[in-house]
Amino acid sequence: MRWITFTLLLLSVSAVGRAQSDICFRVNMEDALDRELFVPADGDRVVLRGSFENWEGDRFELTDGDGDGVYKGVFTLPGKPGSEIEYKYVIRKSGGQVCWEWQPDPDNPPFGNRRLTLTGNPQNEPIGDFIIDRYDLAAVDMPVMFSVEELRADFAEMRRVLEEKHCCLYDVTDRKDFEQLLAKQEKMIDRPMQPHEFYHVLAPIAAAVGCGHTSLWMSEAFWTHAQDHLFPLRITMMDGYPVVTDYYGEAREVPVGSILLEINGRAVDEIIDELASLYTADARNRNFRMAQVERRFPMLYARAYGFPSKWDVTYALPGRKTSAAAVLEGAGIDAVRAKVFPKPELRFTVHEQPEAAVMRISSFSFYDRVPMFRSYLDSCFQIIDERGIGALVLDLRGNDGGDPFCAAPLLAYLEEEPVPYFARPYGKYAELADPVPLAESPFRGTLIVLIDGSNFSTSAHFCALLKSHGIGTLVGTETGGTFTCNAATDEVHLDHTRLLLFVPTQSFAAAVDNLDRRRGVEPDHQVSQQYKEFLDGRDTVMDYAMRLVRDR
Repeated sequence: MRWITFTLLLLSVSAVGRAQSDICFRVNMEDALDRELFVPADGDRVVLRGSFENWEGDRFELTDGDGDGVYKGVFTLPGKPGSEIEYKYVIRKSGGQVCWEWQPDPDNPPFGNRRLTLTGNPQNEPIGDFIIDRYDLAAVDMPVMFSVEELRADFAEMRRVLEEKHCCLYDVTDRKDFEQLLAKQEKMIDRPMQPHEFYHVLAPIAAAVGCGHTSLWMSEAFWTHAQDHLFPLRITMMDGYPVVTDYYGEAREVPVGSILLEINGRAVDEIIDELASLYTADARNRNFRMAQVERRFPMLYARAYGFPSKWDVTYALPGRKTSAAAVLEGAGIDAVRAKVFPKPELRFTVHEQPEAAVMRISSFSFYDRVPMFRSYLDSCFQIIDERGIGALVLDLRGNDGGDPFCAAPLLAYLEEEPVPYFARPYGKYAELADPVPLAESPFRGTLIVLIDGSNFSTSAHFCALLKSHGIGTLVGTETGGTFTCNAATDEVHLDHTRLLLFVPTQSFAAAVDNLDRRRGVEPDHQVSQQYKEFLDGRDTVMDYAMRLVRDR
């Protein structure tokens, strides 16, 4: 302690007259050392990060000169006397991982940063304990566990939030049945659990609500140390088979077109059924659930079963009954997210034989780029008009919603006469309760719209309007959403496990009166991708649409 005081006295001379302060920081790393989350011998370091450097960089490194587990550092930081800085201690693992201490000041939400008011004079910060974020224990292959008391508190918080905030909690499930389910699931909390185990307690509750916007997701911290432990193959259901259609990681051992049979000794069909049952959907629509399992399989597997160290798979070779096996390395979270959440696709082409315009809209999620989206529509329909193209195939497959201000101008080009978009005025969308004015040059040719189980929220609203008003011919499978959905969603982080609960506070309905709110929008022609045609490189649904164009 004498050394620290002496150092500060020396530094105080140079600090006079400057907007800087010399501060001694000290943190007790014993818990992290004992759990081997922090291993200096392997090259791990502890550094200071804060508001004074935009929470970046490693130049403020603390050291332990006497081996007592307390790491110290004296640093000159910028700031006028009386100003406040915020900071945290960070473990920099030798492998590159970053482990931030967890909520050292719980009274300073949302991140619990430590706070310090600068005096302009040398300062000694009291010794603080490095509080381990339990999710960081996964970095050293330790289980992330939460106590029974913590789990019960989070369970109670989820129940309270649903009952107090949800706009339509009992629309699909009877109140008595829902309360019985709550009681049943709460009894499952009889031991400490890992996050994915606790997910199995809560997920059936969210799924029972029958609302696709009532969703439950893992904390971002859950994915921090996923590293290369996610399932590396992309699958798509065809003819009831889980078919390999792409890769997330570097593993290429399983050929595209193979049918997956088992993952780590468990039947793939059984895994898919369980993941689908845990997924939330409007009116519990199975088409939507299955579409989301296809799209997000690696992430859904992880939140339900954790992160296996390797993947033993068995599969049938493409177009054959011969089976094979492989042991695959996992994919990283960034590689998975890049394909699960790609940039929205807008594509326009003209098919020559038969002549038809093909407009691809994979999303209406252009909230901050509505003028750009409208310009895309205007350009496409201008080409159609100038070239006198008499058929349009509108491909909405995979479109899971977005901004009604994007869907409404598309409706303006397709409607026979002005019709309202929404059944009622809804806040900033109030104008859409009035009839949507026709576009300057509306399309009056043959319209074929491709739909599937991914169509949800705004996309399902749009399809419902087409169906209700007899606009075009719908080809594909039942949409995942209905003409009504709940949105205006609040995000709640459960206090202990930090699972994310999304709770809608308002219901939005398209202006239709002849559809079943417990069903998705049904196609006029039921068509899905066929396995044999996939192996031949053919798009079954698009081929069918082109036959309709040819036969019109």
